Amino acid sequence: MHKGEPVPLSQEAHQFLINEMCVDIQDLTEKIDSLGCDSHVGDIYRMIESFFISLNKEGAEEEIQRNFLNYEHLFENEHAYAIIDPIRHAFAGFACDGLYQLFTRQENEAWYPRVLLTKELKPNDIATLAETVEIYRGCGIKEHIIQKYGQSWSTSKNVAEQFAYVHYQNQPWFNIQDRAVLQSTISKTAIFYSKQECEFEIVVNVNLLGEVQACP
Repeated sequence: MHKGEPVPLSQEAHQFLINEMCVDIQDLTEKIDSLGCDSHVGDIYRMIESFFISLNKEGAEEEIQRNFLNYEHLFENEHAYAIIDPIRHAFAGFACDGLYQLFTRQENEAWYPRVLLTKELKPNDIATLAETVEIYRGCGIKEHIIQKYGQSWSTSKNVAEQFAYVHYQNQPWFNIQDRAVLQSTISKTAIFYSKQECEFEIVVNVNLLGEVQACP
């Protein structure tokens, strides 16, 4: 596959990924195409298509796993496996409990299909929030420099500090000098999901964020 070519998926699978699974299709295709090996890239798209078809079958999770094993030849390629296993996990989660499971159980330690909510995710506790909510995000400072922010924030500054400076410190890419805690506000009407326990997570429409500042 070469840059600029259409996504080599059926129109149905392509639209399902965007509209139902809320997957960032550009991020997904760029990651797959980064392998640079046309045969592997083609196999991964065929695998995704098979997962999509599996979602309509009885025992979809098991069917997805069976289809995954049809691509064992990719398991020995470290870079390919780091792409196909998260895709398998995402589809299995969706098969189990729809978008809620996919979003709330996504893994963040390494690459994972990026889920961008465009609609309210239920169940949630948005109704318990104030009309305007103060929120925090622990992330790379680059987000603030380029003003391209992630959707997941927290109402707890302490939680954001953990995400900024603690949770990922064992990852090879981690550099504490490149980390930051951001602060902003968001209207209750611009929140897609809230769970005010544990990580006190708030998922927002980033286009409607208030002024964003880096905490000192």
